[in-house]
Amino acid sequence: ARLSAAPPPPPRPGGGVLVTTLNRTHISYALSIVAAERVLGLVPNGTHDWHKYITPEELSDLMGGSGLRVARQIGAAYNGISDEWYVVPDTSVNYLMFATKPSE
Repeated sequence: ARLSAAPPPPPRPGGGVLVTTLNRTHISYALSIVAAERVLGLVPNGTHDWHKYITPEELSDLMGGSGLRVARQIGAAYNGISDEWYVVPDTSVNYLMFATKPSE
């Protein structure tokens, strides 16, 4: 797995990277592809590719392999009625991961 086709330059020592993404779980498939794409039509069909979703463990390993140290991981949930995002403890669907590059 890789972070993106053209990753940004790594942060300077003491800097950080924030990644928001979808976890590769059955519930994320049901909510992002079945519900959001096919049933509710919130996004066009084909927007998401479940096989490209990345688990927090995989992302943490990628960050560590890039010399970054994961500082925080939190879940996020979307409320389609209010059109707002919320921070939640559950990372099974959407999550944010913040990693820092140690100062040299």
